[in-house]
Amino acid sequence: MALLAGETFTLASRDSLLALAQSIEAALLLQSHGAEVKILTLKTSGDIKLDAPLYDVAAAAAPKEGRAFFTRELDDALQNGKADIAVHSFKDLPTEPVAGVSDPIFFSEQTGADILVTLKHAAQARQIIGTSSLRRIHQLQHALPEATTVTLRGNIVTRLRKLRQGEAGMNAILIAGAGIFRVRNFAKLAPEAYANLLESSIAEKVARELGEFTEYLDDGVTIQELDEAVFPTAPGQGVLALQMSAACEQTLGQKLRALFESHAHIAKRVGLERQLMTALGTGCHAPLGVSALRAGNGLQVTVCYSRKSQTSPPAFFDSVFLRRNTREDAGPLVAEAKHGFERFFWWGLSEPPAAHSEKWTFVRALKQNLLHPHFDETAQYGHIFVSSKTAADWLKASPIRGKVNLWAAGEETAKYVALAFAGSRVESCAEKGFGAAYSRMRGENKERVLWLGSASGLGRAQAIAAIDSEIDFLCVYENLPAEPETLAADYTALGQAVAQNTALHCLTSRASAEAFIRFAKLASAPTANISCFGKSAAECVETAGYRIYHKSNAASFTEYLREIEGDTALMRIEEENTK
Repeated sequence: MALLAGETFTLASRDSLLALAQSIEAALLLQSHGAEVKILTLKTSGDIKLDAPLYDVAAAAAPKEGRAFFTRELDDALQNGKADIAVHSFKDLPTEPVAGVSDPIFFSEQTGADILVTLKHAAQARQIIGTSSLRRIHQLQHALPEATTVTLRGNIVTRLRKLRQGEAGMNAILIAGAGIFRVRNFAKLAPEAYANLLESSIAEKVARELGEFTEYLDDGVTIQELDEAVFPTAPGQGVLALQMSAACEQTLGQKLRALFESHAHIAKRVGLERQLMTALGTGCHAPLGVSALRAGNGLQVTVCYSRKSQTSPPAFFDSVFLRRNTREDAGPLVAEAKHGFERFFWWGLSEPPAAHSEKWTFVRALKQNLLHPHFDETAQYGHIFVSSKTAADWLKASPIRGKVNLWAAGEETAKYVALAFAGSRVESCAEKGFGAAYSRMRGENKERVLWLGSASGLGRAQAIAAIDSEIDFLCVYENLPAEPETLAADYTALGQAVAQNTALHCLTSRASAEAFIRFAKLASAPTANISCFGKSAAECVETAGYRIYHKSNAASFTEYLREIEGDTALMRIEEENTK
């Protein structure tokens, strides 16, 4: 027997094309399990009041009303018995619980990314982008600083129509990608599949708007999805939520929750996004972008937040852009987004590449010993990989002669090598270091390779080229971590910061990571806010059982520092990538 056989549901929905596509998706699932469903269409305050930017309308309303701008009328229908269930875009739901309405059931997870829809004939023109989202206006100022924005309100079809007409001079619009993709998928359904769910007048409206939607997208526009790791979105964007009336939850809540099997999988991710928004005291109309993306056993969370802003006219101050790693605890990220860390400790061999505030402390976490390996002076190499400036210094004094291709780990090492070997071809491999370099070398030819690096990096390098007989590994130096007792004596503020977990520790190499771990164990600190530059430091930290708060694949220490300090310039989208 079907799970919902004999059950009848009235489903409350906004009357826009996108809202109906979403509601029909849920209704068809219920029908497939034996239920009868009718859709009740309603207009919300957000659908009616279109004469001002949404952030102004929300700001003028009472706080709770502003946050429920697209949901209150559906909540009323659940509370007064006119509807049993309702479907929403989760990002539109208020953070506060509503009496007589159940907690949301999450389903239908789509991309959360925003998309830029641009008129093809305006591809080379200065972008004038339609949006009424304070978050999008704020982030566009950093991602596309040459663009300007104009107010755009209305449902998805209205927005595409206004773009086509060039209203207010706009030649592009920025909207949620999930909406476009959902309506595109909905358009593939035969109308007969959902005709019994709708009143005839609503079915006719759906058919008419679907025709417009298809025409607008097929006629002269380009679509660019903006990576959430660079352009974070509204908390919960891309996820649908089903809510029940109190009566429905009491009688059928268990069955309905069992039906939506993806809820628990989705809840962990969007729950953390909501947790951040709530802790920062903002709503869905604030200049806050949060995208939690699954990464291994945890989440990589990207945040763009204006700590101070105004709406009339929109202006933003003290903005920060963060990309951090977490599992469930949003506490460190909330604190960093609000006011930043109290202290930063740079663990390495040399100081950070630029002057910084008094919050920064350099910890000389290692010492370097030069090695004198045996070297076959008759060997001929087509490629040499240089892992650091120290390895480059060894190469300068070596007897290697003839034309050779030089490869460097990171932009800073590459610049150093290029100056030392003027006229030589030098390739920089930053994000994946020797792994990327080795792959590219072998893509070019099979000439013999020489790897120059540290004793601690030898194992990883050998694992990358395990079965290649045409490669020699030469350890020209070793990095030795400083003793924890020495660090405790030399840096008195370090012990307190580790114990209280109020600082960010920036580990710039495997040896510096080893030094930190030894110190943390001496200080009996089971947790810490840790930032790792490169894979070797990260592997060392994770092997020791510590969680990494920030994992960087930056091309240089300069870029790494920009990541740590939340530089919004890292959001910059290259112009050609939006065409």
